[in-house]
Amino acid sequence: MNAGISILSTPLTIMFDEIEAITFGVFQGEDSDNLWVNGKNFINFWNTIKGYYSKYPKQISILVAGTNPMINEVPVIGIDDSPNPMFGQLSDTNQGAYLQAFSFEDMKNMVNTLGSYMGITFDQYSISRLVSDCGGHPYLSRLLCSSINKYCRTSGLARPMNITKAIYDKALPEFEKSSKATSFFWMMLNILMKSYPKEFATLKVLALEGDHVISQVQDNNALAHLIGYGMIENNQHNFAIKYSSITNFLKGEYRFERSGLSIEEQKEEIQLRINSAEIQLRQLVKNTLQTYYGVDIAKNKVIQAMQHNVAINHGIFPFRLRL
Repeated sequence: MNAGISILSTPLTIMFDEIEAITFGVFQGEDSDNLWVNGKNFINFWNTIKGYYSKYPKQISILVAGTNPMINEVPVIGIDDSPNPMFGQLSDTNQGAYLQAFSFEDMKNMVNTLGSYMGITFDQYSISRLVSDCGGHPYLSRLLCSSINKYCRTSGLARPMNITKAIYDKALPEFEKSSKATSFFWMMLNILMKSYPKEFATLKVLALEGDHVISQVQDNNALAHLIGYGMIENNQHNFAIKYSSITNFLKGEYRFERSGLSIEEQKEEIQLRINSAEIQLRQLVKNTLQTYYGVDIAKNKVIQAMQHNVAINHGIFPFRLRL
């Protein structure tokens, strides 16, 4: 490699995207190489890269991109507290930068510029809510604005129009229930669930219980990573999820994991589980009948059973189902 670099006529740029895939402490699944998780490979890899960079500073440039800044923020790695060769290497003075969430003015410029092509503008209330509900995330904000535009179109509202509280508050619940919103939320959360389970648990506790229990059940590293990831904010030890829409999503998906459920909420959870089990049982019976008899005969068997009130043990199945 020394010989190859020394004869380069133009500088070489080495780019690493999704850097968290080879970052220490990031769980990548049961089949992943634990040497990356415990930091051994990470240290050897970056010491080697930095060695070449130090030797050939004018021939080599390194670009690192990812969704979590932990590579730059943790000074020591592993049970041996080995120095992190990338600690502080991505600082502002070293041409490093974290992409910040949109401010009110950023959001205003984006939505009113793009919205003008469709005859839509947003008032201050709607822009403030976009920043709050979407955490200043550009793509999530555009998804929500697209849903607002769809709501206006299907409602037959005349253009040009100004999106105010009356429109925004009606369109938001429709967006939060949409498949696009759900897919986006799970995409973001799956990164945490797969690679940062402690951080995901912290985020879920914060959404369900509030920040008054955070210090009792979570460690500071998980909080620091979520702050660096841009998911939560810390204002003098007062923590909050930046995305109101994700807070609502987590509250809906994990509402029965909240502590202190009332008797009515416990009954609701039991009923939902019964309903879910019934649907799965129906599908299992349907698939089994169709597999054994074929679609047409299976359909006739069910109709005959319903007409003659024939139980399973009276001949629909020549075998016993184990559920």
